Amino acid sequence: MPNWSGLKKRLPTSTRERLLLVDPDHPVISLVRQSELLHIARSSIYYRPLVDPFDKSHMDAIDEIFTDHPFYGSRRIQVDLRIDYGIDIGRERVQHLMRSLGLVAIYPKPNLSRAAPMNEKYPYLLKGLAILRPNQVFGSDITYIRTAHGFVYLVAFIDWFSRYVVAWYVSASESGEQAKDLIADAVARHGVPPDQLTIHADRGSSMTSNQVAELLSFLGIKRSHSRPHVSNDNPYSEAQFKTLKYCPSFPERFGSIADARVFCESFFAYYCHEHRHSGIGYHTPASVHFGTATEVRGEVGRWLSD
Repeated sequence: MPNWSGLKKRLPTSTRERLLLVDPDHPVISLVRQSELLHIARSSIYYRPLVDPFDKSHMDAIDEIFTDHPFYGSRRIQVDLRIDYGIDIGRERVQHLMRSLGLVAIYPKPNLSRAAPMNEKYPYLLKGLAILRPNQVFGSDITYIRTAHGFVYLVAFIDWFSRYVVAWYVSASESGEQAKDLIADAVARHGVPPDQLTIHADRGSSMTSNQVAELLSFLGIKRSHSRPHVSNDNPYSEAQFKTLKYCPSFPERFGSIADARVFCESFFAYYCHEHRHSGIGYHTPASVHFGTATEVRGEVGRWLSD
């Protein structure tokens, strides 16, 4: 079925995912028409489930703690909730809310480093590798964003040399098909030649999917995945997400998935083209990625010497 932009794309299958596509403030398409296009009952748009307000505040606090400490389990989070937030709930309740948010602490678990016999193993390829140019290594990671209708996924690919965000998307679900399309678009837009790029990611379902594997093989892209029990194999993506969530204008929750996309588009434009990154000599990621940093540095040097 055609979407609102006229492109033929398959709609999300679940009602929850389609509800996240509703834009109550759309200037042209009414809620009645949106419900028809999305094949959902109009009453579903107006329905607001009876949610314990304490649950929402507790989940927000857990998300904030986990953003700062992704290696915290339910026991440590329970302690921080009590001490830093004045929230006194049981550990089982913390575990339930963490499952609702899809949060899993990074820590050694029994036998999880043993891959299933049918799964291909993808090693960590970046140990000791000198990152010398743009489009040599892209790092990918995923984080959660709160909306009025629940949590959505933000996936971003960042160039390890320049810190430039080469591609991103916000979606109601995580899928290999979306990851594949995003990678193909990034490679085409940045003119990455075959056999020159390594993509590093965690071992999540989208980046280990068959769709992504086939595309990377076709494009001659090497695959690197985070090592089990290691929390800092993808530092630049994690730092960039932290910059996003600690941005003063980052809201407590977005009104809709459309609002989240608008904010991310504005933030990534700022981050790439205006933010002077300390890790790259206070240049902007765009100036390093597109090769103008040396010219800018020369101009600054001439200005200081005048």
